Amino acid sequence: MGTRGIVIYMLNDKDYQERVAKGKAGEKEILNILRARGIKIADPTHAEDMYDKIDGWMEWNGKKVAVQVKFRESGDDVLFEIAKDLDTGDMGRDMLCKAEFYLVRDRKGKIRMFSVAELKTKAKALYDFVLKDLVKNPDKENWGGWQGSNVNVKIVVDKAHGNRKLIAYFNPEKLKTLGEWN
Repeated sequence: MGTRGIVIYMLNDKDYQERVAKGKAGEKEILNILRARGIKIADPTHAEDMYDKIDGWMEWNGKKVAVQVKFRESGDDVLFEIAKDLDTGDMGRDMLCKAEFYLVRDRKGKIRMFSVAELKTKAKALYDFVLKDLVKNPDKENWGGWQGSNVNVKIVVDKAHGNRKLIAYFNPEKLKTLGEWN
């Protein structure tokens, strides 16, 4: 039956707002670290952040490029939200973002930059694979996901809204790194 028939604990508004605020503070910290290293990064407008999923505008190789920032507390992988709601097919924040680069800091403080286009291409293939596999094996979602040496994919219940998300956890060592800062 899967998680669809289970009553899910929902975070209250205060918990959700605290989680979002913590993530925003982590993103800002990453951007400030890069700024301190001489990288020019401008803040996005509220609309760019809200609708285009852009966390900043960085000067890179002589041009202004949009970046998305991922603050990680519990892993060193590159977390990528493929589907916001697996049941409705709503794509996730990271698939919708209009950024060119994806910045991630691991728990040791290393910041890496990856191509959003590369991540989206890999994520789309994973999404298609998972949907086909769930048709063949509907109970598979209960055993913890799909593991590989390059990526792990899991169905995660959103604590704030109760929907089933599809999340990829890419191994950063298996991705092309476009920039790196300690």
